[in-house]
Amino acid sequence: MTKSSPFAKKPTILVVDDISDNLTFVSHLLYDSYEVKVSNNGKEAICIAQNSPPDLILLDIMMPEMDGYEVCRILKSDTATRRIPIIFLTSKSEVGNEIYGLNLGAADYITKPINPAIFLSRIKVHIQVKAMQDSLRDQRTWFHSIIESAPDAMLVTDEKGEIVLCNSRAAQIFGYGSSELYFKNLVELVTENTGIRKNGSEFAAEVSFNHLPNLNESGSCVCVLVRDITERKRFEDNIHAAKELAEEASRLKSDFLANVSHELRTPLNAIIGYSEILQEDAAEIGHPEFVDDLNKIHRAGKHLLHLINDILDLSKIESGKMDIFVEEIDLKWMLKDVETMIFPIMANNNNQFVIEKSDLLFKTMNADVTKLKQILFNLLNNAAKFTSNGIITLTAKNYLHGEEERVLFSVSDTGIGLTPEQIKKLFRHFTQADASTTRKYGGTGLGLVISRRFCEMMGGELRVNSEINRGSTFTVDLPMLVVQDSHNFKHKEE
Repeated sequence: MTKSSPFAKKPTILVVDDISDNLTFVSHLLYDSYEVKVSNNGKEAICIAQNSPPDLILLDIMMPEMDGYEVCRILKSDTATRRIPIIFLTSKSEVGNEIYGLNLGAADYITKPINPAIFLSRIKVHIQVKAMQDSLRDQRTWFHSIIESAPDAMLVTDEKGEIVLCNSRAAQIFGYGSSELYFKNLVELVTENTGIRKNGSEFAAEVSFNHLPNLNESGSCVCVLVRDITERKRFEDNIHAAKELAEEASRLKSDFLANVSHELRTPLNAIIGYSEILQEDAAEIGHPEFVDDLNKIHRAGKHLLHLINDILDLSKIESGKMDIFVEEIDLKWMLKDVETMIFPIMANNNNQFVIEKSDLLFKTMNADVTKLKQILFNLLNNAAKFTSNGIITLTAKNYLHGEEERVLFSVSDTGIGLTPEQIKKLFRHFTQADASTTRKYGGTGLGLVISRRFCEMMGGELRVNSEINRGSTFTVDLPMLVVQDSHNFKHKEE
């Protein structure tokens, strides 16, 4: 058995008797185990009990002015003192007196003269009972505070489905008074996902059931939690409706762009084609002064066609209509094609173009060759645009990521570079590093957006490292074997 700490607070006992010898005798018996307070009259005893409630009261019956019965009646009628156990300690041994005292609320009735051993044992039992009652009351208060603090309705039902316990939130949600829910059957209040209020109206509900341990033979209890999700349901419906509207708007936008691009491409192709013919004719018939102007028309047409193609590609990506077509790629010849395409652009700003290749020369890759070329062309075109009299390097190498073989294509330049703030908005639609960049170098800002989306569609990513006035490096990281499943494409938002 665990011993009490010597510093633990002793239970307090109030001894009330108008005879001083009796007070002294009883106090001496109790002194070792209890803190003893004494009073020689009923009125004083009531004041002591109300101001500093003891754990137990030993009360004589026959006292002047106010007898013990009246003291007991007053204490038991006061909410502050009614739970204090009272033991009558008296020489009145008649059965009727004992019954009367117990009916007033006394916990016990001990007649004088007392047997000290029996007396102390009975005192100890009543103190223990009082301590257990206080503990149970504290636990009940704690349990009640937990139930009341719950944001959801909490209902406990017996084996018949009748409510035996509920919190105030339940009464509030279902529209009942605080005691009206007791002994109602649960089926009157909830179905699987619907709550039913007192007035018959229904609300969307989230309902969960938890079986409680069986504490007796009467059957198991069930704890039911009910959450009113009316607002959440309304919000979800609004979100769903907004999503459908957005999808419809996106579809209409894509259709519009597809139709417009088709209508624009036809005359643009004619303009580009006729400008090429006119350039040749002007040179042949001896009018070289027209060639430069015709060349400007040709370049403007090609630029506009490129812009239309970029917008259409982005629209297809966003609407999920852009597919990838995986085929076997000979990397040696693919890089050679890229070099051929980009070489004239490199010469415009007097840049030197270098390709560094590892063992990839002898590798084949499964990917969408058209999109891979477009990615590399976009990156190299940007590098050439923002670099003058510099070096632009295309590096290609393979590596292992776990058991997966992957390939890195890096485009490095010695151009103007980017600040950290400019990098943050680099992959936004129609955005370049800043307004001054757009004015000086032109462009729409779509090339990098499309390139990154293409990388992600093929299971890879596009990364950038840059330092202002030192240059930039854009790295394409792709699996060597791209899986043809465009439906797995997920755009990584900045």
